[in-house]
Amino acid sequence: MASFEKRGKKWRAVVSVMEAGARKKVSKTFNLKREAEAWATEMESDRNNGVILVESDMLLADYFQKWYEQYRKPDIRNSTANTYHTQVYRLKKYFGDVRLNNMSSTLLQERLDEFAKDVSYSGVSTLLTRLKSALNDAILDGYIRNNVWSRLKNRAKVSDKKLKFMSATDFKRLQKYLYEHLDDDERNLMILTALETGARQGEVLALSPTDIKDDTLSITKSFSPYNMEVTLPKTPESVRTITISHRLQNVLLEHSYSDQQIFRYCRNSYISFQLRKVLKELEIPNVSFHALRHSHVSFLLYNDVALEYVSKRIGHKNPKITLEIYAHLLKERELNESEKTIELLSE
Repeated sequence: MASFEKRGKKWRAVVSVMEAGARKKVSKTFNLKREAEAWATEMESDRNNGVILVESDMLLADYFQKWYEQYRKPDIRNSTANTYHTQVYRLKKYFGDVRLNNMSSTLLQERLDEFAKDVSYSGVSTLLTRLKSALNDAILDGYIRNNVWSRLKNRAKVSDKKLKFMSATDFKRLQKYLYEHLDDDERNLMILTALETGARQGEVLALSPTDIKDDTLSITKSFSPYNMEVTLPKTPESVRTITISHRLQNVLLEHSYSDQQIFRYCRNSYISFQLRKVLKELEIPNVSFHALRHSHVSFLLYNDVALEYVSKRIGHKNPKITLEIYAHLLKERELNESEKTIELLSE
């Protein structure tokens, strides 16, 4: 039978439960006696119905690390694993004293808000998504009883910085320059490939001559600069075959580093240096190598290529993801189309 004890202005309830075949006393403190009584009634009801539920006093960060190693690590790339290591560190820093048995919506939201002061909106979103996945499994594993995280909100400041990409004019200028200077530097072909395919840097570096056939390019692997090895692509949808120009096909095969590799494996900084150099020479605003992917999408959408095709071409799971990433670009197109419509109707 439950017992209740008043401690200062709070009430502590104590009940006996079964854990691993042994009886154990569990206590919890509440602001009001009726809250303590309600909790005790629920615990005893579970016991009478044969439910064995004792919330673990394991630290949240420790459970997350255990969950990652058991359920995620075997199926992800090393580069992705590094992001989980970062999130374990962040959980220890911002949620260090939070245990599975003392979690509440209020406590978790408070810690998440503190975290959001120091990290970008996307950084908070990633942690929150993975944390919720881990805690959902914690219920299935019997470590916790109730979902107190479903209402958590990302309150980090949303950056109004837009994706960087080249204009259609600069796209064509860069493309022309690269074709004319392929023999100047091996990195020029890497840049050109990203520009014309929208492939990620790792996907470009992992290409081999056997990936090219009949003006198509098969993207089935990715080069990871973290451990200098070829791995699976970022997502299952990243495995794809896209059409390329006959001109690009020819230069890729003609300039292949070997029978197994089109490009030499290298670090990000090695390519970025050359890209900055070329853009400076052409007096094109500086962008990152990844922005070549954005520029590819921008160029296709600017030229009225269907969103559904663009999404599939760059390896997104569905057009909704593409729409979310390039929403501002599509909004600008919508405004332009609106102005054109009004002009046509006013003639």
